[in-house]
Amino acid sequence: MTAAQPTPMASTSDMRSDRPTGPAAAPEARARRWAGFGDNPMQTVLAAAVVGLLIFSFTALDNKIDNVETRLNARIDALDNKIDNVETKLNARIDALDNKIDNVETRLNARIDALDNKIDEINLKLTALIAALGTAETVDAAVEGGLPDAETAGAETAGAPG
Repeated sequence: MTAAQPTPMASTSDMRSDRPTGPAAAPEARARRWAGFGDNPMQTVLAAAVVGLLIFSFTALDNKIDNVETRLNARIDALDNKIDNVETKLNARIDALDNKIDNVETRLNARIDALDNKIDEINLKLTALIAALGTAETVDAAVEGGLPDAETAGAETAGAPG
């Protein structure tokens, strides 16, 4: 058995040596690729249709987003109105309570003033009573722990000049 000899490849149109190779080949390859695009009208029509569909879908999506935004704004406004109504009712109730508190305070202040006047009147009467008794010691003894017995009180009044 003998080993088969490899056969050389036939040259094709892609293997032409007149094409540039390396970095200089890249711009030419790009230019060739897009040059064929403009020559075929079907590709141009399809590309324009795809671009048109993309623009249409983006516009439709934008319209949907605008509709959602409009509905959300309407709901937010409705909630703001509800909150304002509740706040107004609460403020009215708070104002009514403030008025009630002011009325109670006014009545209590009037009662306190009346009691102060009564205390002042009682103080004047006590002062007059002490002056009528003539002895502050008897009053002090009564305040400190009790009234003196009748004999002591009678002796003090009998011995007093008057």
